[in-house]
Amino acid sequence: MASLSVRPTSGVLFPVISVNNIRKALGFLLGGVVWFPSFALVVVRNNGLQVAPVLAAILLLLVAVDLKNLRFSKNLLVVTIFWLMVLAVSTLFSPHRDQALRGSFLLLSGFLVLHAAYFLGRHEGGRDSFFSGYTVGGVFSSLYAGYQLLAFSIGWPGGTLFNNNPSFPSYAQSSWLEGVGRAFAFTPEPSVLSSLLIPLILVHYAKYILEEKKIKNLFVLAVCFFGLISSSSLAIMVTLPLSFFCFIIINKKLKLNIMNYKKVIVFVCLLLVFAFLTSVYTNIDWQVAKRFQGGLAMLVEGETLEAGSVLIRFFSGLAAIQLFFERPVFGWGLFATSPEFEDKLPSLFAVFEEKTGVDSWFLGFAMWQGLAGLLVFGFLLYLALKATKKELPLQAALIGVFITIFFQTGYILLYHVWAFLGLALASQHLSKQDLFDAVSDTESNK
Repeated sequence: MASLSVRPTSGVLFPVISVNNIRKALGFLLGGVVWFPSFALVVVRNNGLQVAPVLAAILLLLVAVDLKNLRFSKNLLVVTIFWLMVLAVSTLFSPHRDQALRGSFLLLSGFLVLHAAYFLGRHEGGRDSFFSGYTVGGVFSSLYAGYQLLAFSIGWPGGTLFNNNPSFPSYAQSSWLEGVGRAFAFTPEPSVLSSLLIPLILVHYAKYILEEKKIKNLFVLAVCFFGLISSSSLAIMVTLPLSFFCFIIINKKLKLNIMNYKKVIVFVCLLLVFAFLTSVYTNIDWQVAKRFQGGLAMLVEGETLEAGSVLIRFFSGLAAIQLFFERPVFGWGLFATSPEFEDKLPSLFAVFEEKTGVDSWFLGFAMWQGLAGLLVFGFLLYLALKATKKELPLQAALIGVFITIFFQTGYILLYHVWAFLGLALASQHLSKQDLFDAVSDTESNK
């Protein structure tokens, strides 16, 4: 069933833009803009208060195009209402109310993406267009990450395009003086880039297993692995293998036939060869050795080194747990743990300038919003995963998302997390018209 109609006017064919095409365009835009946080966030005041005009515009347009057939998810509304209540209480009783209020505005931008993706995901074409935009953004970001390493090493221009964290580019550039470079593309820092790439890799791995456009999926996987290794993120050594392992185990329990062992062996062999070749280009072997050596020296000799990021992650997690037990019910308020968080960290090392919190969403929400916020967030994750039992690519993306936000990053402006949660909740509520169109297209192709 065609989504674009035409009509003759004065002998010329003028396309009539349909609602479905508008929805697809918005889905593609939403999928792409998550790779460019500077486009989605704008600092409107010097005190750091931020709004997300692009995300708000996408949500309003999605609501407008589906106004006649607008449907809300009861579960999503319940989660949103309870979370806003927890957010209000944690902000009201926070010892640093101004910080908590600014943090609340940041979380609201995530809610915009969550609901926009839900409205988008109720239609098959909208969801597919999001995946297309997400893939294009990931490929472009990965290629730019490779250029970024060259730009830092030999002084080429354009090494920090559209980056909204002014502190990390200077650190990344100075690190090349020691033979180590880290790419972060258009995101604030390397762990954010790798957190975006891991779900995309799992999505195209799932499509590869399902025999959907093998060459295209292998190309996307190769480019994304290049971007992933260019980030030189140590966390991917845990999150990437663990994501694959969880994806396979969960689908085995669901009795889904995804284990074509020949494909898996070929895929792993290609991955190892590609990882070796790209490691030569990115110096990741030097990066790993230096950072582990720095962490050991910091632990044993008490030296103040910036290379011990492994230990910094560990001690920041301990600090978050201590703060959680001090205010266990509603927490300290979103991003309202300064200077208490820094006081809990050992004084033997210098924390990176961009390192101001724990590297885990779960520990972060426990610290910021207590047990109440953690339960609401956990319930949202449970609903999303439950809704994607038979949606293999979307389920793969969610598994990658869950693993990365648990072990790798506490940056809550990872908009792809909110987008995949919204798409997952909508997957069981696809419109009847889209299902009819899919059946009609299948029958017409027989």
